[in-house]
Amino acid sequence: LDIQLGQLVVGANSLFSKGITTSSFGIINTTGESSISIAGNDDSFLRFSGSFPTLGNLSINTNPYAHTTLGSDLWVSGDLMSDDLSFSSGIIDLNGHTLSVSGDMNLSQYVAFIGGGNSSLEIHSDNSVNGILTFFGGTGQLRDLQIDIGSGGHVILGGNLIISGNLDLDNGFVMLRNYNLRLAAG
Repeated sequence: LDIQLGQLVVGANSLFSKGITTSSFGIINTTGESSISIAGNDDSFLRFSGSFPTLGNLSINTNPYAHTTLGSDLWVSGDLMSDDLSFSSGIIDLNGHTLSVSGDMNLSQYVAFIGGGNSSLEIHSDNSVNGILTFFGGTGQLRDLQIDIGSGGHVILGGNLIISGNLDLDNGFVMLRNYNLRLAAG
């Protein structure tokens, strides 16, 4: 699916595609009841409308080397499906944006994130992250990381991580295993 000009309004519906590309003039318009599922071998570039767009469910199951790149901030609000944010395989490039998840987050062993000094990740959930938070290339970098996981929940780090901005551990904890979490002067 290639959106060159204008907007695709998903509304309270589901969108299934082998890959989605939005140009600088194309956007996806979603609500908290929208669902997007990407399954295929193609790279995707997702740009959403609004200052902090909402999506009810996001599922990505691409080949392990396919990139899904954010072209805007995104809030996956959950409560639409049992897997609010489910990544089976592929590379998730935050591309200098914020990905905020309010609901369950499921990551398989074939998923890696690309962060950067301007990228942020926020996890708000009642449950621990299912899977390991891994960054492409081994060492990840984020501007901000916020963890708000209830019931003593946790996220497991699958590589070294450098935070150049704020680390907010509102509730829950980060399991480091044999890796380092470093707060860089910023």
